[in-house]
Amino acid sequence: MRMSRFTGVILLWGLTGPVCAGDGDAADEDPWSGEVAVGYIASSGNTDSTSGTARVLIGYVTGDWEHEAEAKVFGASEDEETTAENYQAWGKSLKNLTERSYAFGRLEWKKNRFSGYPEQTFETVGYGRRVLDDERFQLNFEVGAGWTQQDKLIAEDPDVIEDEDSGLFTLGGDFTWTISETSSFEQLLLVNSSSDNTYWESITRLKANVIGGVALAIGYTIQGNSDVEAGTKKADKFTSISLEYSF
Repeated sequence: MRMSRFTGVILLWGLTGPVCAGDGDAADEDPWSGEVAVGYIASSGNTDSTSGTARVLIGYVTGDWEHEAEAKVFGASEDEETTAENYQAWGKSLKNLTERSYAFGRLEWKKNRFSGYPEQTFETVGYGRRVLDDERFQLNFEVGAGWTQQDKLIAEDPDVIEDEDSGLFTLGGDFTWTISETSSFEQLLLVNSSSDNTYWESITRLKANVIGGVALAIGYTIQGNSDVEAGTKKADKFTSISLEYSF
């Protein structure tokens, strides 16, 4: 299955990132940063439903190199029946070329039990540009290419899966608006397009500090695939309310 391939590329990212980063001078500031987020919603009455989400983000910066890795999960159930089960993990390293431009490599694995593509892996490299970068606004654009391995659901009961391995073209962008000292708005867009399927993802987040490093965040995520079998929805949508701790 794809998990073994994903494990291999994440190990490769973990080994090569810090080695490549060693050419920078030691910084006075702590090079490590991160976020931990958890959220849970439950309702009862005519319908009993629950949903939960968890996310861990780790960052490391040294010299001209920046590294990030994130893992997150979202699940939901209604009347004791699972209605959503989504896992995602990725690692990214970038090398600053100038103050505004950088080169990057990204590895990503997704598993969505109820998607037309239950499992997907993307490996990409490319070029990024910081269009805006000041105290209030940050806007980045990325373009690149790579390879993808995708499991397409052809039929259910029993599941019939078709492997789709091919090259891909990727476009991405992220925007951050620091509204005030205690609140911010974030928008991320990602498109991975191959000859078999185009995957897209949109993440919208509004965050407000509660106390210290703790914040309340409201998020809305859309994940979609262009080429799914009849009867399968092209997009999945997740709404989350969570507490986040930044360090």
